[in-house]
Amino acid sequence: MKNNVFRLSILLIFCMVTSAACLQKEYVLTENYTDTEYRTEYTTEKYSENVTIAVDNTTFEYELKPLFSWFSTLLSFKGIAYIRYCAYDIPDLQQYDGARLKVAVWEQLQYEKMIIRVFDVTATGHIHAPDAYNAEAGAIEGSSDRPWITGKSSATWLDSANSIINGAKFLGGRTNIWSGKENPHILEYDIGKARNIALIINGPLNPWNANVTVSLLLHRTQIENQAVTGERKASIEVPYEVQKQRNKTIVKQVPIWELLFSR
Repeated sequence: MKNNVFRLSILLIFCMVTSAACLQKEYVLTENYTDTEYRTEYTTEKYSENVTIAVDNTTFEYELKPLFSWFSTLLSFKGIAYIRYCAYDIPDLQQYDGARLKVAVWEQLQYEKMIIRVFDVTATGHIHAPDAYNAEAGAIEGSSDRPWITGKSSATWLDSANSIINGAKFLGGRTNIWSGKENPHILEYDIGKARNIALIINGPLNPWNANVTVSLLLHRTQIENQAVTGERKASIEVPYEVQKQRNKTIVKQVPIWELLFSR
């Protein structure tokens, strides 16, 4: 019995000494692993889509006739004598996509300086024929701050005419126009949403020596939706595997003498 107790005691002491002699040690291990990466590649794919295209692009010419006109040798426009005024009303253009005013200036029978001006008078209204000149009253000038039109007429008419010009939108004009017999000089102006147009010509002594015709160039485009198919390039992300290495630290219990005698 005593021998067994002695052996057990020796075993316990050995275990205690052995466990006390074990310490922790770190080891660095290199391990292989697989990682997934992506690269961009391009391929061709078919597509189909609806697009809006113009299937008919047409321009019509519509001749305009003056609503009224008047001519005066007693008035001047910006210092140039003789005025011919032509009033035009623009028809409803809702069925068209746009319109331009075309003025054709024909050959003069005898050369005279001629100036053409085009105004949008939609906001102000047209200038009607001047009042009859009263020789007994003499030449009566208007009181406008910007007298575009001067000459012999009543102050009321001159003030009204100049007020209209001041409030009108100037679309364009030309000076010193000379045309051939068979080839008229063509002037074109974008009229926007104008509904009343005034053409003022001054310079020639007689209206017949300033022959012009006026028309509208009406534009209309027919639009349709059509299916379009084709091919196009498309990018895709393609996965692929890459072999890599990494370091890993582990901890082990080792006897004290291994630490003492290891390098």
